[in-house]
This record gives sequence, structure tokens and C-alpha cells, in this order.
Amino acid sequence: MVTRSRKIASTLFFLGAAGTVLCLSLFFTNYSFLFRKPASLLFPFLLITATLFFASVYIAANKKRYIMPDIAANLRRIDEWKALGAAIFILSGIIFLLSTTRYNSYSSNFDLAIYEQIIWNSAHGRFFVSSIMGDCNSLGNHFEPVLLFLAPFYRMFPDVRFLFAVQALALSSAMIPLYLIAKRRLESRVLVCGVVAAYFLSRGIQGAGMFEFHPDCFLPLLLLYAYYLLITSRRRGAVWMCLLMLLCKENAAFLVLGLGIFAMTRKESRRTGFILSAAALLYWIILTKFVMPVFFRPLGAEQYQYYAWLPFGPSIKDNFTALARDPAGFIRVFFDEVRLRYYFQLLGPTGFLSLLSPAHYALFMLPAGIFVLGSFGHLGLLNIMAQYSAHTVPAVFIAAISGLTVLQKKLFLRFPGHKERISLLLSLYLVFFAAGFYGKTSGHRISKFIRAGRDIGAENITAALRKYIPDDASVTATINISAHLSRREKLYLLEEMKAEANYPKLSGVEVARAEHKENLSLSRRRYESDYIVAHKKFSGGKFPSILEQISGHGYSQVYRDAEGLQIFKKERT
Repeated sequence: MVTRSRKIASTLFFLGAAGTVLCLSLFFTNYSFLFRKPASLLFPFLLITATLFFASVYIAANKKRYIMPDIAANLRRIDEWKALGAAIFILSGIIFLLSTTRYNSYSSNFDLAIYEQIIWNSAHGRFFVSSIMGDCNSLGNHFEPVLLFLAPFYRMFPDVRFLFAVQALALSSAMIPLYLIAKRRLESRVLVCGVVAAYFLSRGIQGAGMFEFHPDCFLPLLLLYAYYLLITSRRRGAVWMCLLMLLCKENAAFLVLGLGIFAMTRKESRRTGFILSAAALLYWIILTKFVMPVFFRPLGAEQYQYYAWLPFGPSIKDNFTALARDPAGFIRVFFDEVRLRYYFQLLGPTGFLSLLSPAHYALFMLPAGIFVLGSFGHLGLLNIMAQYSAHTVPAVFIAAISGLTVLQKKLFLRFPGHKERISLLLSLYLVFFAAGFYGKTSGHRISKFIRAGRDIGAENITAALRKYIPDDASVTATINISAHLSRREKLYLLEEMKAEANYPKLSGVEVARAEHKENLSLSRRRYESDYIVAHKKFSGGKFPSILEQISGHGYSQVYRDAEGLQIFKKERT
């Protein structure tokens, strides 16, 4: 009987190990090449695997036998840093594959084209110049001096995959300071592993890495290190991390402000917290009021352009007036169905544990609140799968670790003889919530991008672009193709840019002024480039009118394929 139980337990254990391999493979494929209905969700496979492991342990424990004692002992002796290194390597590979397959399938949008051109132009001495935004200096659109650090490397490795690799490594290596924070705050190795696993499964982190390239990708690493250095009383290092964060994007000032507010709650770092908070506010005011408008004046206004996205008018004064007149109405805008769904997606993957740590509320509520306010002009700010998650997700993890510490201590006091079981259950709670909110697996997305590339004939498009468009030519391209032509001085978008979409809260007169200025700065140049690249599948019903516009500006067709790609060359007189 004992022998039979041992065999059953061993079988279940090996089935669980096979399930683990299957779960890992789902980060790279959905098995669409084998099955008519591919596997797209991780959670059910993870649940089955965990059940098999626990069943094997339960049977072995009841029969006073151990399953494969040598394997169990070896698992306990695994070096944590080696395991962390393996996790970083795998997550980097996942994020890199997501971004490259998306790019290769021509699913990227103009954000990637903008950033690659800025870095490429900076590498060739034209610092922060973007022709896509109207031949202006991009520091007026977003203040991101960190891009200048990438320029020398991009001069040596001029390939968008270099940017994807840097982004993937930055996002995945944030697990190092996360591990250090968790190890310092928690008392259990299994809980620390659970926190790292939850970050690995973070839909927001993988989404930020998949969604083009953005300098926001450096924020998780810098924020987590800044927090770790702060709680270990290395305040000078924390200040340096905050300075680097401010170079990544102007609204990183709110992350520094949140970190400063947290520091002020600690007796030993109140002075540092006050300095960080004051510096962040001053930095934001100087940038948005004086520095950025100098570089970019779409309306000739002396203010930060994204104030136009605020819910009660295109200025801070308008919104403070609305708050003073109707505080309850102002607060209600934060709690409609769309915003509540965003909070649920943001806090859910860590099991809502961040709500147990009021000391960290400012750290994640400030950036989240800024995105919620801006979402009335740009709903994409609430997209958990976009680069904006790089601001909020690491802050939520910091608060969740603190909340986990509070919960752990309370349970240890109440059940003092069950510390190991409590730690295991809390770790499983965290991992299962992360897996439950993970949604479609990265393997499913990778397979979908590969299929989309085949459907559109991506290889033929790439070959045609290389053959017919010289590297030094100016080009106008449809949005999905623009990112494949951005290593050049002059690149414009074929699609019209409407001011109503960019500045939805402006008056009719201001919209007219914006459209007039944009038409002068962009539309005219759009039909002055050497080449134009259009594609029927990307333009849809507007394609006939687009072709009419192109032919009316003196272009002749030099290439056309069956899928809808057309390349035109300017006729020079």
C-alpha cells in the first residue's frame, strides 16, 4: 500500500513538473500550429499544475514518505541570485519577442517612428529633432533628455531591435531591486519568490515592453532602486535615482513627489522627503511653464500642451475653479465605470494588497491620478497594456509588499505555529491573482502577431521598402509602415492629424487655429517628400481619396503589389 501511494505521489509530482514546463512554454507560443483552438490563458494550466503538486505532497506526507527527496533538497538549495538571473533572462526574452514580432508584423504605430527618429537624429547631431511632429524639437512634446544617452550607442547599432533589447532588459532587471525590497521587508523566502513571480506575470510590465519603445521603460528600475536606497538609509543614492527619473519624462516628477511624501512619513528621512517633494514640484512648474513651451507651441500658448486634456478646461485654473465650485462633482469624475475598471486592473494583479499600506498611497495614487485626469482628453492613458503602466505598476508593487508585511505579521500573531503555511498561502494568493489578471498570454500575442505578418505579406513589404526607397530620401508613409522608415532626417505621416483628437477641450476658435497651424507645418510637407508609401489595408475606406491626393501632388507610382502596398516617387521638374 505504501509503495502504491508512493508511486501515485511520484506520478503526480512529475505531471506537475510537466505542467510547469507547459506553463513556461505558453509565454512563447499558444500552440496554434498544433491545435485548431489554441491555448490562450495561463491561469487554468497554472491551477492544474499547482493542484498536482499539492496532491503529490499531501499523499507523500500522509504516508510518511517523501517524493524524490534528492530533488526536493536540491530545490531548497537553489541559489536565489541564479534563479533571479534566469527569471530576468526569460522575461527579457518574452518582452523582446513581443515587441519585435509586433514590429515585424507592421502593427506598430507612430510612437515608435517618433522615438526612433529622435534618437537617430540625435545620433547624427540633430538633437531631439522630429519631422513627424512638424520639424520641431521633441523636448516640447515630452521632456526626455535620457534619449541623448542612447544616441551614441544607436550610432553604432542603428536598429530598432537594439531599442527593444534595452527596453526589455530595463523592465526585467527591475526585478533585482524588487527582490531586495521584498527580502528586506518579508520574513519568508517563498513570499519573496511570490512577489518576484507576480512581477514576472505583470500584464502592465509586459504591455509596457510590447507597446513600441518609450523612455518610460527605465522608470520601474529607477523607482524601485530609489525606494530601496531610501529605506536602507542611503539617501544620497536615492536622490541620484530620482534625478535620473526626472530625465526620463516630465511627469516622472509625480513619482518623485510621491516618494518624497512617503519619505516624510519616516522620522529618519523627513528632511530628504521634504527636499524631494519641493524639488519635484519646482521641477514640474519650471518645465511646464517656462521650458517646454519654448520648444513646442502648437497654439502659441505659454503652457504645457497636455493641460488641454484636463476634464474641466485647458488650464489648471479652470480645473481648480471647478473643484472650488463643486468638490463632489469633481471627485465623481474619478469614479465612473471606465475609471473604476482601470483601478481594478491596476490593483488587482497584486491582490489589492497595496490598499493595506496607507503610507504608500501617494506613491501610486499620484501618477494614477494624473493619468485619470488626462484620460478625459486621451482615454489611452488608462490602457494597462501601454507605457503608462511603467509609472504605476512598480509603485503598486512597493505598496503591495508593505501591505503583505502588515498582513503577514497579523496572521503570524494569530497563528504562531503555522508560519510556513501562512507564507505559502500568501504567496499562492499573490501569484494566482497575478495569473488571473494576466489575461491572454504573451505566447498568444506573439502567435497572433506572426499570423498578422503573414496575412499582410510583411516580408514582401520589407523587401519593397529596401529596394525602392533610398536611405537618404525624405518619405511620407502610412502610420503602420512609418516605424520601418524612421532612420532618416525627414519622415512624415500620410494620415491627416485632426486638432479635435489632440486638443478635445479647446474652443472652436482655438481648434481652427490648431488645425491651420498643423496643416501648414505637416500637411504641406507631407506632399513635398521624395517618396510616399501607402497601403490599402491600413487606410481602409479612405484609400481611394488618399491615392487621389497623392496623384494630385505630382507623384508617379514606382511599385505596387497584390496586397495593397503602393510606393510613389515625386516627379521633379
